[in-house]
Amino acid sequence: MTKKQKSAKRSFISSVLVLCLCFTMFVGTTFAWYNDSVTSARNKIVAGSLEMVLEKYIGTDGDFSKTTNWETVTDQTKIFNETDGALTFEPGAVQVAYVRVKNAGDLAFKYSLAAKVYEEKAGTNQENQSFLLSDYLKFGKANASEPYATREAAISAVSANATKLKDATLSADGDYLAKGVNPVIVALVVYMPSDVGNVANPQPDKKPEISFGLNAIAAQYTIESDSFSNTYDASAVIPETVGDYASISTLLSSVSTTEPVTIQLTENITVPNDAQKSAITIPANANVTLDLNGKTISGSRTDQKPSYAMINVGMNSTLTIENGTVEYGDPGDGSWSAYRNTISVGRGTLVVKNATIINTCPTGISSAIDILTNTGPEDAKLIIEDSTVQSQRYGIRLFGNSPNGTAILEMKNTTVTAGSAALMLQQSQGGSNNTPIVATLTDSTLTAPRGVYLWDCNTVAGTSGEESINLILKGSTTMSATGTFSDKAAAIAAGADGNYPGYANQIIVDYSTGSGDTNFKVTDNR
Repeated sequence: MTKKQKSAKRSFISSVLVLCLCFTMFVGTTFAWYNDSVTSARNKIVAGSLEMVLEKYIGTDGDFSKTTNWETVTDQTKIFNETDGALTFEPGAVQVAYVRVKNAGDLAFKYSLAAKVYEEKAGTNQENQSFLLSDYLKFGKANASEPYATREAAISAVSANATKLKDATLSADGDYLAKGVNPVIVALVVYMPSDVGNVANPQPDKKPEISFGLNAIAAQYTIESDSFSNTYDASAVIPETVGDYASISTLLSSVSTTEPVTIQLTENITVPNDAQKSAITIPANANVTLDLNGKTISGSRTDQKPSYAMINVGMNSTLTIENGTVEYGDPGDGSWSAYRNTISVGRGTLVVKNATIINTCPTGISSAIDILTNTGPEDAKLIIEDSTVQSQRYGIRLFGNSPNGTAILEMKNTTVTAGSAALMLQQSQGGSNNTPIVATLTDSTLTAPRGVYLWDCNTVAGTSGEESINLILKGSTTMSATGTFSDKAAAIAAGADGNYPGYANQIIVDYSTGSGDTNFKVTDNR
């Protein structure tokens, strides 16, 4: 092959290669798999608002339709118009006020309108007998379309539901108002029956007095629907309002079912210094929510050896405490048999949300919250979140004193400070070792001389692999001990006192009365 032929051959091969490359590039730029897509229209999500507006009729022409005849009720508005700074009653006298309930939100609600007696001073009648004016005044309410023309018409309209004014504090109507529905006008009628005699006729310098107002409360109602039905808010309840110790005690004594009951404080409550085992008791099998409403329940004792809980949660009952403060304290005498707790839970459940629980007892086994399985098969449980616990002795104690029930703590985003131990895990003395305690701490802070204090009083050997006390740490939980403790010569696993391995001065183990063979396990998932 000549030189010229070889050159032509190379040119031909090069051309073929270029042609193939171009074809490949062409195929690569034009070939594609089948595909398709569908994009939906946008859904809009908003939070439904529940807003009740209460207005007072201030007109004089009897025309309920005029906007200018109504003013919005605030905490400075007196519903009834006073003369010379007070309402004066005598037999036959009637006072009427008209209020309008409006739905200013976009959710239906049920509502309650109740007279609320805040303070009352007894008077002395002409026969020198003490009496309360509220015993001789009637309070009632009825829907109205126009003002009543006569006293008789006003009394007749409310006579079916009228009660003594002193008994009207716990009224709950359950009326409801949907979005877009016309406002409801309610007539409030207070009157003294004409047959009240001299028993309510006071001496001029010993007149009785009452301070009362209107309490309006709303709760969700079953109108709106989700993907299943409109019953998701069927359990919403209208709170019963209380403003003193006697009222909350009376209300709780009447709770006898598992139906939810919500109690809302209107005033701070002081628990009296009495000798009872507990001052406020949640009955067995009850489901009570105590909305502190920014207020405080507080109490103290003067006796030196009480075994006492200011609030006691009964067997199989559930108490939810939220939005306020509960505080108890007494001087005490240091006796280890003296249990003086702010709240005690025996075989029930306590839920604490956005609340502060305080115990100022300086000695003995005193806790802000005490959880006991209490010799029965049921669990005792504390769920606490977004809250604060403060105590001069023990912040929270979990006491496994039953062969069957479990003492359970679920803590989240909560701060506990204490003078002795923030969290005390106590094994009961003698008997079976199967008295489990499970404490889970998430994103919480413990600050005390002992962050966590394990007090093992049990004298029965545990079974390997079956821990009777479990401490689980999650999230950003910290245990900041303010005291220091020395390890003893023997290992903790062998039953010695001192620091739990790996948690110096944070978790302290005390086998002072037990054999030191409790199976204690720490699971650190932080």
